[in-house]
Amino acid sequence: MSPSMTNAGRDDDEEEEEQETNLPNHLTHLAKECLLSLNPLHAILCLEATFQNDSAKFPAGSIEEAKNRLMIGKILNAVTENQAEAKRHLEMGAFTFTLHLTCYSFY
Repeated sequence: MSPSMTNAGRDDDEEEEEQETNLPNHLTHLAKECLLSLNPLHAILCLEATFQNDSAKFPAGSIEEAKNRLMIGKILNAVTENQAEAKRHLEMGAFTFTLHLTCYSFY
């Protein structure tokens, strides 16, 4: 196999890995666009994907995960009657934020 073909394969792998790492950011951006277009249920689906799909998750304890948990809790609180689920997301967001602060406060 020629060196150019192995480099092309490596570039494809790197590009695929980069797309996977950007997926949670894209889903979060899409959720914000859904909120702006007054479509909160689609925003909830996008945000839920960042918690449940392994390839779309933010790193555990990241500030982005905390922000998304708080955002979904606020949406659920505002537009649904499922207050227990909203509370769960808000509490988990607060816990993740606290965890993030304790992990990175030593730097």
